[in-house]
Amino acid sequence: MGFDSVRHVGDRLCRLRWKVAAAESLTGGRLQSLLTSPSGASDYFAGGVTAYTIEAKIQLLNVERQVAQPVNGVSAEVAAQMATGARRLFATQIAVATTGYAEPYLEDDVATPVGYIAVCCDAIQRVECIRPAGSRNEVQQAVAVAAIKLLQEVLETA
Repeated sequence: MGFDSVRHVGDRLCRLRWKVAAAESLTGGRLQSLLTSPSGASDYFAGGVTAYTIEAKIQLLNVERQVAQPVNGVSAEVAAQMATGARRLFATQIAVATTGYAEPYLEDDVATPVGYIAVCCDAIQRVECIRPAGSRNEVQQAVAVAAIKLLQEVLETA
């Protein structure tokens, strides 16, 4: 998946006359960078937030504290609330969010999922767990690319 996939997402958003917003934790801005890489991205990209801490997720994206704190800001529900919060914050028709760990993470000697991707629009809310292997850089890139793919899949049904 490369530049053509992002261009396809942008073209589909423009045909729908939709704007997309992004909320990132795990990907640290890479998702927004991919979304804005084609020329004319301002026609479909409204804005984004890189909310790396739990407090940023709560304050900027309205993630519920009782949902975020017990899981250290990483769960399917947190990702869904981040996407919903980004839609609200930027007044868009659709949003995509990422949250997780960019490096292997053990909790009570049990490997937890690396992260979650959520896409939210009026008719659809999809959340996927993703567990790419590799270095921090490779994990962040793989999750950003997977988020574009999930966004593309949701847009194809919209």
